[in-house]
Amino acid sequence: MRRAALEPDYEEQYDQLVSLGEKISVQIVSGALAGALAKDVVSHLSAPLVLRTDASWREGRVDWQTTERLTQEAVAASTNIIVTEGFIGGTADGRTTTLGREGSDYSAAMFAYCLNAESVTIWKDVPGLLNADPKIFPDTVLYPEISYQETIEMAFYGASVIHPKTLKPLADRHIPLRVRSFLDPAAPGTLIHDCQHPPLVPAFIRKGGQGLLSFESKDFAFISEENLEVIFGALAQARLKINVMQNSAISFSVVVDFNRMRVQRLLEILGGQFRIQYNADLTLFTIKHYDQASVEQLTSGRTLLLEQRTRSTFQFLVRE
Repeated sequence: MRRAALEPDYEEQYDQLVSLGEKISVQIVSGALAGALAKDVVSHLSAPLVLRTDASWREGRVDWQTTERLTQEAVAASTNIIVTEGFIGGTADGRTTTLGREGSDYSAAMFAYCLNAESVTIWKDVPGLLNADPKIFPDTVLYPEISYQETIEMAFYGASVIHPKTLKPLADRHIPLRVRSFLDPAAPGTLIHDCQHPPLVPAFIRKGGQGLLSFESKDFAFISEENLEVIFGALAQARLKINVMQNSAISFSVVVDFNRMRVQRLLEILGGQFRIQYNADLTLFTIKHYDQASVEQLTSGRTLLLEQRTRSTFQFLVRE
């Protein structure tokens, strides 16, 4: 109970500490640009003053209307080259928040959305958007162009190059996103935009740090819609994100990004109503646009704890 009670304070302190890296870095970059160009043509815009969020620590929820107004006012007041932080925003009472995984890319998308930018370019250490992580899978394939929808789905399943929340504001305003490599700046990379393309090669996605949570009613009653409503509400309250879910007559299982403190909170919320078991340190694999050969390639020799198949996506959970 004590750990759960302390978590909100811990989460806030985490944001205040982690955000210091961005705040220091932007001063260094601003100073370097001013030295290379001229001091009076470079301005620093403090992201926490314009990217308005609530106090959802470690993953601030954006107030888009206020953010758009503040951003447009700040940029309109300057004709300089503007340097700003990524990854961080701020609450109405002046406290710094962080924006979650790939928050710096999200910041770029937020500014682009608010300013109706012509395009966004994000520089990475890979040639562009690939069908797999080259650090894990051999013989990866580059997508020269791909639609917002396909990219959002891949990102949702765990593809690490772009986060789905980065893509949504760009897709909403039809702003093209170019992913390019800072190791090869002349290469065109991948263009993500509104487009139609032929069927894609299978995409392989590995997501570690997963937990399998299983819920059973204590009286062996069926898992009903009312039970699911309670479970989903508790998962949201504990801030556990569902990646896969599966149910049977008397049990319901979810795969989540595992966080021990948040799982403990969930147990405290639901422990009196359900029998709950969990396994940690698992890995979720996803094959988008799978075929039988790709499934056999990835599952061969593995013991699958859970698997799920739709028309275009195959997922399975293992302990590596």
